[in-house]
Amino acid sequence: MVEPSALALLKVINKPLNDLYDFIKKETKFHLEKQKLNDISGKLDNKIESIKKVKTIYKGDEAIDLNLFYYPPYIDSDQGYIKAEKIENISSKNFVIEGVAGQGKSILLRYLTFKEYKELKRIPIFIELRKLNDKGEILSFIKEAISSWIFSVSDELINWVLKSGKIVLLLDGFDELKAKDVANVIKDLESISQQYPQTQIVVTSRPDNAIQSSNFFKVLTIRPYEDDERIGLIRKLVNDDDSFGNLVKALKESPLKVDELLTTPLMVTLFVMTYRAKLIIPDSLSKFYEELFSVLIYKHDRTKPGYQREFKSSLNESELQEWFEILCFISKNENKLVFNSRQDLLDCIKKSISKKFQKEDPSALLEDISKNLCLIIRDGNNYSFIHRSIQEFFVASFFKQRPQDLAEQTYKLLDTKSTKYKAEIRFLSEIDSYRYRKYLLKPSLENFFRIFPNILNFKSSIHIDLYESWEHPDEDDSDDEFEDGLKKYVQARINIVDTSQSLLSKRRNYLSNLLYDYFTSKKASTAIFRNLKNYEVNRFVHSIPILFEDIPASKVTKFFRKENSGLIDEAYQNFQKNLEECLLEIDHQEDQSFLDLI
Repeated sequence: MVEPSALALLKVINKPLNDLYDFIKKETKFHLEKQKLNDISGKLDNKIESIKKVKTIYKGDEAIDLNLFYYPPYIDSDQGYIKAEKIENISSKNFVIEGVAGQGKSILLRYLTFKEYKELKRIPIFIELRKLNDKGEILSFIKEAISSWIFSVSDELINWVLKSGKIVLLLDGFDELKAKDVANVIKDLESISQQYPQTQIVVTSRPDNAIQSSNFFKVLTIRPYEDDERIGLIRKLVNDDDSFGNLVKALKESPLKVDELLTTPLMVTLFVMTYRAKLIIPDSLSKFYEELFSVLIYKHDRTKPGYQREFKSSLNESELQEWFEILCFISKNENKLVFNSRQDLLDCIKKSISKKFQKEDPSALLEDISKNLCLIIRDGNNYSFIHRSIQEFFVASFFKQRPQDLAEQTYKLLDTKSTKYKAEIRFLSEIDSYRYRKYLLKPSLENFFRIFPNILNFKSSIHIDLYESWEHPDEDDSDDEFEDGLKKYVQARINIVDTSQSLLSKRRNYLSNLLYDYFTSKKASTAIFRNLKNYEVNRFVHSIPILFEDIPASKVTKFFRKENSGLIDEAYQNFQKNLEECLLEIDHQEDQSFLDLI
């Protein structure tokens, strides 16, 4: 028998609780005193109010209403990608919201909780799975969550509540569960799904967790931010119309690859913070990251007169950045963009503490970089860089800081490992341009002209590989479908082979990457594939009733040389121009250095 006090859950002022009360009253024949209803109504309102108050990097330690800054992303749904504003519009089934670090999974779930509450149809019960009790029993955890805003809950009452269809469970951070609890929680959630199909369950998780394999849950992904979401979030963060207009205009005109960089709410927020601190839009990714570190320090040190620094370590700004560069280099060398646990990150931090920083506490450094600067963020049990390019830029900065007497040796190492450090080399071409040109670009281009002293020699060395099968196309395939399929089949890799060395077969040096980048650039590859498509299509493709894989690579190579001769000439001439410009820039830099000495 259910205790009357427990039924405080069942009738309060708003409609969903009245509906739930009517359902359970009919089944259990219990009633509730008016005074207790009023008490519980206030508790429920307070609970929802606390759920929508969050701390952000933008406002620091101040907890603010998420409606003041949150701009919902698009999410996969039963009808395709839609703006994630209501659970009922996303799906009527149980589903997992899947997203990577920085996409705001937890805030999205809080937002959906608040929106559900305002819909006055169901009672949302928001639960952080990282706080799961030691027994790992989700049902008892649900009871605890409900008990936080009513007096007590019995097993019988829970049974009727879950049968009512008047609540929705919102479970945040499946990936934050302890490993030992995962199997039991999945088992319990599947049991709830079977026994109480009227109760919808929504879960958030990073990709590749066990919950995504359950047949009782659909997996719906958060779409990376696009222009409308970026601008929508900026509008929330920047109240001043002039500042908003200037920022959006500058963003649209910026040479930054915003489509690749500003794909999460976190990265857009950091971008706005940088702009508001410097009042300029960086014209390159390098300049953005060069400003970012000091902006994040600035936010903590100089936002208020007399504000005392709250960093845990004793390092100043330049020292903290110097240490972080070492951490980035070590983690990159170990192929770690994501750390599987706090201890995993601490182990990497310990390796990064050089003699200069040997007095620093690894835990303090972890707190500074994850909670104060947010360059590495906690997402469940894992820690990860907020964006791959953060790690890449500060690795490049680490290389830039190597002493001049080690510069040539450093760039020779990068030459032999240019595929692994491709992004870092791109950053170095901007932030360490003189040494990059002198010790990497110049030797690579000079090597090219030693191997290929003329265009004819270059042309005769080019081959195209065919790889992975592609099913025979239909006659009525659209141009785009045909081109996409062909791109999957014809590998846009040019093998430059010389008797003394193979540059591209293993893609093991910087020159190989220069060649690869040129021939697989959008402009070049589009021309190649367009011409391939138009080249006697009936004979080359449609007359072949079997898989494309039977076409000899030599046939494609011959066609490439014949039909794209101008493209090959252009590549050769482009390299000649690059070498001339490189030599002039090196001379200019060395002359400037001489003037500086005077």
